[in-house]
Amino acid sequence: MILAAGCTVVYKPSSSSSLSALRLGELAAEVGIPGGVINIVTGSRADLGGTLVRHPNIDMLDFTGSTASCKSICAMAYEGFKYSELYMGAKSTAIVLEDADADLVASGLVLALFERHGQVSSAGCDIYVDRKLFAEVVAALESKIGQLRVGSASALSTDLGPMVSKRHLHDFHRQVENGIRIQGLEILTGGTVTRLSGYYSEPTLLATERWSNSDIETEDDSALVSVRAFEDVDEVISRINISPRKSGASLWGKNSDKIHSACSKILLPDIWINSHGAECGLSVRGGGSHLHDPVFLDCPEFRKYVTYKTVISENA
Repeated sequence: MILAAGCTVVYKPSSSSSLSALRLGELAAEVGIPGGVINIVTGSRADLGGTLVRHPNIDMLDFTGSTASCKSICAMAYEGFKYSELYMGAKSTAIVLEDADADLVASGLVLALFERHGQVSSAGCDIYVDRKLFAEVVAALESKIGQLRVGSASALSTDLGPMVSKRHLHDFHRQVENGIRIQGLEILTGGTVTRLSGYYSEPTLLATERWSNSDIETEDDSALVSVRAFEDVDEVISRINISPRKSGASLWGKNSDKIHSACSKILLPDIWINSHGAECGLSVRGGGSHLHDPVFLDCPEFRKYVTYKTVISENA
């Protein structure tokens, strides 16, 4: 999209993915893209971040990263009145109502929950289940997750590949420990490092019937999911709406009136009904806290006064 708009690019990849970015530059040269159109700069955020953001020849910023980094970049961009698109670290959530089909929930969520080892913002991390259905859903999730195979990303039999870095693996274990120690969650499956050489971990399911005032800390994406029981769905929605780390939510159930009532109260850009993570051509999700503008509402004066929501429904 950037090149199609006639812009040149200065691309600074994460220090954990520099090789793939440099390979992209080689491929661009091979297909005939002129020098200077795509410029790849590698290095640490501390050394290059501020310099690139403040550079007078850079007119727009497009950044994906943690909430803390986004806040820092936003402040620097404001100094130069630069337009910026910020995709903050976030995960999605799921709400399971009392009349949902437990097997359908488990089958639909597991693939989305652990997509790319959970290293994607549409992957869910927090699941809220009506207390009447809690035990059944947890058992179905535990069974499905226990069947996932961890291994090399190049193997066709692999369901989950490695994490991106050693730091990422360390953060995963810290999150598991905090969930157990601080929030009283119980490990039902996973939670350990595999014997494979590399940054591998087992897909992990934590659960508790006890209501907590905070979610498990999972801004650093990982194959870690927590399940909690609830009695009041409006209390769950209130928590989701004030969380800065939620990019979308799925609703599961058979009563369309209850589902659509809950859907109308959720203030997130993407909502899925009886599915999770499906993409739509009209989706306005921007990866956490920034929304794109759909072309059919591309009126500058109109855009100032609205927020957008995409609802993707199956069997509701």
